[in-house]
Amino acid sequence: GKYDKNGAFTPVSWDKAFDIMAEKWKDALKKKGPTSVGMFGSGQWTIWEGYAANKLFKAGFRSNNIDPNARHCMASAAAGFMRTFGMDEPMGCYEDIEAADAFCVVGIKHGRNAP
Repeated sequence: GKYDKNGAFTPVSWDKAFDIMAEKWKDALKKKGPTSVGMFGSGQWTIWEGYAANKLFKAGFRSNNIDPNARHCMASAAAGFMRTFGMDEPMGCYEDIEAADAFCVVGIKHGRNAP
């Protein structure tokens, strides 16, 4: 979408958004080369999604600037788990979930972030 001078947001269609994105990418690649683009991917990618993203960047754009969030997000989470629980994973197991009567989930939209 677009923001005006007063900060009001006007949505645009997906087609328009992708056209603008493609134009900006082409411009960056033309002016500054493959090191000017990058992708910060998802830790929830499937193997095939990660493979396709890597192919797009490395073979298509000739850029090595692709990284999943695992190195940034999960690396710090694992360090926190080690300091807190003495192991690099959260406490519990799937059987605990089945035995629970209720859950209190704060700060995450499970349907959106981890479907």
